[in-house]
Amino acid sequence: MPKSFQLNSDRIIDIINTKYVDDIYVQMDKSVHPGILTKPNKIYTITKEIYERFLQFVIDEGIPNSIRCVFSIGKISNINVKSVHYLESNDLTVKVGRILDSSDLTGIFEV
Repeated sequence: MPKSFQLNSDRIIDIINTKYVDDIYVQMDKSVHPGILTKPNKIYTITKEIYERFLQFVIDEGIPNSIRCVFSIGKISNINVKSVHYLESNDLTVKVGRILDSSDLTGIFEV
């Protein structure tokens, strides 16, 4: 991954984690596929901001139409993890994962 991509991605993640600290159960992690777990009443707001920040970033990098943000609303049994990638598999995480694995469409998707 280009260094500029890593640095800008980390910057966006830090902004989101700081701005919404009181609304986040599991902070967005700094990975190729960052994930976050938020309070249900903030998911739309946070998802939109994540998407818009990453979209502007990739446009500036010259790779438009390359951002996909997938989310779902539901119950997670154990949220005591450092990353959403360590959540126990359940219907919710499986649905989100399948969409991420099976599609290259860009945009915001609720499953």
